[in-house]
Amino acid sequence: MLDAPKLTVDFTQKQSVSTILPRQPLLRSDELGWSGIYVQHHHQPASESPEHILNHHVIVHHPGWEMARSKRCLAGNRQQEDLIHGSCVIVPASVLHQVTWDRELEFTLLILEPAYLTQLAREMVDGDRVELIPQFAKLDPVISNIAFALKAELETNGIKGRLYVEAATTFLASHLLRHYCTHTHSFSEYSSGLSKYRLREAIAYIQEHLSEEISLGAIAQHLCMSQYYFCHLFKQSMGVSPYQYVLQQRIEKAKQLLKHKELSVTDVALKCGFTNQTHFTKHFRQLIGITPRAYQEHRFTQFDTAILTIGVALKSELETGSIERKRYAELANTFLAAHFLRDSCTRDRFLKAYTGKLPNHKLKQAIEYIEQHLGEKISLETIAQHLDISQCHFCHLFKQSMGVSPYQYVLQQRIEKAKHLLKQQKLTITNVALECGFANQTHFTKHFRKLTGTTPKAYRKQQSHSCQNLPSLMAQLQCC
Repeated sequence: MLDAPKLTVDFTQKQSVSTILPRQPLLRSDELGWSGIYVQHHHQPASESPEHILNHHVIVHHPGWEMARSKRCLAGNRQQEDLIHGSCVIVPASVLHQVTWDRELEFTLLILEPAYLTQLAREMVDGDRVELIPQFAKLDPVISNIAFALKAELETNGIKGRLYVEAATTFLASHLLRHYCTHTHSFSEYSSGLSKYRLREAIAYIQEHLSEEISLGAIAQHLCMSQYYFCHLFKQSMGVSPYQYVLQQRIEKAKQLLKHKELSVTDVALKCGFTNQTHFTKHFRQLIGITPRAYQEHRFTQFDTAILTIGVALKSELETGSIERKRYAELANTFLAAHFLRDSCTRDRFLKAYTGKLPNHKLKQAIEYIEQHLGEKISLETIAQHLDISQCHFCHLFKQSMGVSPYQYVLQQRIEKAKHLLKQQKLTITNVALECGFANQTHFTKHFRKLTGTTPKAYRKQQSHSCQNLPSLMAQLQCC
C-alpha cells in the first residue's frame, strides 16, 4: 500500500499557511520587495501541526522571554524542546516536519528561497551542492541577531531599505553554508578588491541613484558580476560595506543640501533617499553627532570646526619651535585642501582623489625613501615628487595602504631605529635623537614615551639589565 502524499506548505501563500497554523501572521514582508528572503512574525495559540514538508528553507526564531515547551519531529527524529529567548530551529526545504507546542507562542520565520541559497553557494564556496542539516531548538547568536534586525525592519515597513535587508540576507546565507551544511565548504577568498574601472562605475551608479531605492542586486547587475562577489570586493576596496558607503554618501549629500535654508529637513531627507525625516535624523545624528536641524541652524553662525582645530594645532606646534613643524604644517595643509575640496567641489572629484591604495611598487619606493632619510628632514612634498604623484594623493593613498599617515609612519620608524641605537651605550641620548631625525632630546623623549610608555633613559637601563642577566640565564639552560 502506497503512503499518502505529504502536505506541502508554501509560506509565501496565505492559503497554504492556514493548513498548518491557526492564524495568519501579524506581519509579513511580501509587499516590501525583498529579494531571496521572506519574513513573517506570528502570534499563535497552543496548537499541533500536521506532518508537512516546506517549499523553502525556514528558520524559526523565538524572541519571547517566557519559556515554552514543544515536541518536534524533524527528518524522522523526534525531540522535546525548551523554547527560550533567542532559540532557533532550522527546517530545510523538503524535510518532513511536525510540531506541537503547549501555550501561546510568538515567533519569527525567516524563509529563504532554496534557489537563492544555491546561487550564493556557487559564488561563495567551492562547489554548489547545498544540503542544510535540520536543527532542533538551539541558541545561535548570529541567526538570532539577524532575525531581530529583520523583524525590526518589518515593524518599520522596511525603513532602512532593500540594501540593508540584502546585506543581512547574504550574511545569513553565508552563516548557514559555513555552519549548517552536510558538506564542509571552502569559501572563496578575494584579496584584490574591485578594479579601478568597476569601482568608478559602482560609485557613479550609487551617486546617480542616491535619492532612490538602491539594491545590491541592481549595482552588481550594472557591473555584470555576482551580488556576493561585488559586496565582498567593494568592502575590500573602500573599507566599508556598500550599505555603509551609501549611508555615508547620503549624509554627505544631506550636509550640502542643508546649506540651503529654503529646504526643509523633510525635503532634504527625501532628496537623499531616506524613507522619512525620523529615519534621516537618526542616521544623521549617529554619523555627525547632532540633528539635521541643529546642523542647518548652526552652520551659518559657527566657525568651521575642522579649520579651527588645525589652527590651534599649528599654533601649539609653532610655540614648541619643533624641527618637525614643516612636515606637520604640510599635513595640515593637505587636510585643509581635502576639506575645502570636499565642501566646495563635486563629490566625484573628491572620490577620484581618495579611493584605492598605492600600487605595491610605489609603496615600496615610499618606504625605502623614508628609511634612507630617517636621520634627515623628510617632507611630504619630496616623497610625492619621488613617486611622481601629487602630495594630497600620496598622503591619502599611503594611509589607505598602511593604516597610518606618512607622519605617523615616519615617527614610528624613527622610534624603532632609536630603540636599536639605545642598546649602544657609547651613544648619548642626544646623539640618538639627532641620528633619528629628532630636533632635540626633549622632542625625542616626548614621542618615545608616547609610543613606548617609557623614557629613552629608562628603556636603555632596562635593556642593559636584560643583557647582564643573559649569561646567567644561559648557564641555567645548560644545566637543565
